[in-house]
Amino acid sequence: MVNSMIPWIGGKRLMREFLIARFPPHYDKYVEVFGGAGWVLFAKKPERFEVYNDANSNLTNMFHVVKHKPMSFVKELGFLPLNSRAEFDLMLDWHRKQDFSLPYQTEEMALAKIYLSPIDF
Repeated sequence: MVNSMIPWIGGKRLMREFLIARFPPHYDKYVEVFGGAGWVLFAKKPERFEVYNDANSNLTNMFHVVKHKPMSFVKELGFLPLNSRAEFDLMLDWHRKQDFSLPYQTEEMALAKIYLSPIDF
């Protein structure tokens, strides 16, 4: 069982096994409508067709970047200082804008989502 990479208030971490036990025995499509941190998606067995969805565009961007641009994301992680107020403020600005109009910023937005997720609420 794989865990989520971020904490999420109201997540399904404690309910994931309960929910998965109620899935039909055979299915080939899985659609996560309220994806959140992805606890159920990562805990269930993989299917041929899976859809992750959430109303929070920062979450969907984060999962998109980690899946489709993992090396760019890892590169961004390499530039993350451990204790920098300036970096924190920059990521907070990105997070508040939720602007995905510039394609080169998607990795930065994903990094900001992971970095800021503990204080997101």
